[in-house]
Amino acid sequence: MFFCRLESRGGGPIIANPVRRNLLVAALLALALARFGAVAYRGLTYSIGDFYSTLPGAYVETFNPTLWASPDLTDSVGKAGSYRRGPTQYLTSLPLSLLDSYRQIALVLLVVYALLIAGAAVVMWRAFGGPSRDPILLALILSASLVFYPTLQAYVAREFELVIMAATAMLFAAALGRRETAIGAWAAYLSLYKFLPLALLPLLVARRWWRALAGFAVTAVVMLAASHAVFGLQNFSSDGFVQGFAANILSTIGSTEQFCHGPFHLLRYAPQSHDVSVRFALCGINERVPYPAAASYVALIVMTLLVLAYGFLRAERRAPLAPDVEQW
Repeated sequence: MFFCRLESRGGGPIIANPVRRNLLVAALLALALARFGAVAYRGLTYSIGDFYSTLPGAYVETFNPTLWASPDLTDSVGKAGSYRRGPTQYLTSLPLSLLDSYRQIALVLLVVYALLIAGAAVVMWRAFGGPSRDPILLALILSASLVFYPTLQAYVAREFELVIMAATAMLFAAALGRRETAIGAWAAYLSLYKFLPLALLPLLVARRWWRALAGFAVTAVVMLAASHAVFGLQNFSSDGFVQGFAANILSTIGSTEQFCHGPFHLLRYAPQSHDVSVRFALCGINERVPYPAAASYVALIVMTLLVLAYGFLRAERRAPLAPDVEQW
């Protein structure tokens, strides 16, 4: 594929020989597998991330007392009466509650998540690679997936975001195949973990994808009903994060100091932290070049909303599009 288009400084192809191209791709895949294997080996001894802190969920106290009493699962947040993530996580991870220790859960996820990463790569290859099903392209996508650092970090820490990554790949594959009901179903699955995918709903309206909206509604109702039956929807809580976030923005817009180092600890900037967000990036820049970081943050939010509104109006006026344009 595109390896044959690469040119040297003299203008000739670098890899005109298919055999050399295949050997290079094979070497890249071997290196990626070796790197991933090293990370998986590290995962045998390290496995604690956000997923750990939201387990096991209060229902486990009666569902599996052995897991509840496991000495390696002692995080007080995970054993709180409220659930700190959306219904998607708890419904999906329910079978893990049949295991008797977090060590067992971590080992199972080490295998399951490896399969998810590879599976997501295959889905992307099939969805975006066209009808040719070029194995070279599959090898390249798989290699990139196995060395992408955020994926490796989520893998070794057993983060639920790897499930979300695979679901996102399925969503785009459904969109490219115009399987509208599946688009809505995957969008609902994602939205009941975190709210951001709800931004897809205006796009579905603009595209006139009514079956997608129906799929979203049906899937959301089924998942919420199941969650209420098993966990009780009243037990899900964001700990006031949304309200605290909004209040923090409104109260600190005039003070960069309060914006970056204010009282709301989840939004407090720490130079040595691994947390990543636009807010922390602005505060990091402010450490070196003082400027109104809070006002800049609000301005970015406003500009983003304006661009989204413009995109919605443009998409709505042009619908329906020709199939080849719609795919892009």
